[in-house]
Amino acid sequence: MPVQIYYAWRIRILTKSGVLAGSIVVLAFITFASSICATVFTVLHPIWGDSFDKSLFTSLVIWLTTTAICDIIIATAMVFYLTTHKKDTMRVTKSIVNKIIILTIQTGVLTSVAAVANIITFTSVHQSTTLNAREEWNKTLEAQNDVENISDVSFAHPDGLNGEEKSRH
Repeated sequence: MPVQIYYAWRIRILTKSGVLAGSIVVLAFITFASSICATVFTVLHPIWGDSFDKSLFTSLVIWLTTTAICDIIIATAMVFYLTTHKKDTMRVTKSIVNKIIILTIQTGVLTSVAAVANIITFTSVHQSTTLNAREEWNKTLEAQNDVENISDVSFAHPDGLNGEEKSRH
């Protein structure tokens, strides 16, 4: 949100468009609010599965979608500015400004593509955290002291060494 608002301010200065900058700020605040809602719903329903909360899903989709839309608007506005801004008479200044704008556009486009990929992946893989490594870590930790299923490394049992381990030591 702070970065999107910063870009809104820069776009307002460059394009002189309060409506464009205002829409970016509104989307940034919607993104922030929906991320807070998603956090609260995740705390209330920490287990993802059959009882997946629709309010959590809705807030996550709103969060990801508004982020993607906001990033696309920022990248588009920067492209528009680059193609329509008045040319400076000094070659050095024009060259430096163009390099900065091109770098900003490349970053904005990359961010937009990542945001769109994020929303597509999230909505296409329903009720799963497949891309989240914590799921596999939880399975590993739930194995409790099952050395064969984890690895050759032995972990201490919460109650100390069990009888089998004590006899070997």
